[in-house]
Amino acid sequence: MELDFNYNSGGREKYFEKERVGDCVCRAISIANDMDYKEVYDKINEYAKREHKGKRKKGISNARNGVYRNTYDKLLKELGWEFIPLMTIGSGCQVHLRANEIPMNDTIICKLSKHLTCVKNGVINDTYNCSREGNRCVYGYYIKKDKTAEIEPKKHEIEGIKELEELKEMVLNQIATNQDMLSLIEKQIKKLKDSDN
Repeated sequence: MELDFNYNSGGREKYFEKERVGDCVCRAISIANDMDYKEVYDKINEYAKREHKGKRKKGISNARNGVYRNTYDKLLKELGWEFIPLMTIGSGCQVHLRANEIPMNDTIICKLSKHLTCVKNGVINDTYNCSREGNRCVYGYYIKKDKTAEIEPKKHEIEGIKELEELKEMVLNQIATNQDMLSLIEKQIKKLKDSDN
């Protein structure tokens, strides 16, 4: 079931005219925290000044054109948010950006592929509907720390499902091995019986 969508720029138009910019991090943080867009914009660029360039990292973050994960992680932590991962390496997509797969009664910031978006009470607040008709994978989401305890059972539920699936696979493999052994034993019994006759 698809989430509802509400067009929300986070207040960007009060400061900038251009609409097509890579400011999803600034937008999502300002919407989720009910903060002034320019305040968040300036905070991101302040954090960016502390970044270091390297062989694989040619530039630094910019609130208007893109922000590195480490930088927005630090800012969100300062603002009292905690990241809840929903995928591990090799686990495949566990949660999609659709109704009842993410918390529906809270404000969260969802981490998607190359995008952050704010979901308030089951409504996507962004400049476009980024859910891909409910099929977009959610890598994890940020939630206010005081809300973390409330979502822990859901996290454990996901981990429990994975553990049960692994156990099921082990049991099925063991059954297959036992059937092969049983078949070999039956062949050996038949062979011995035939040799006695």
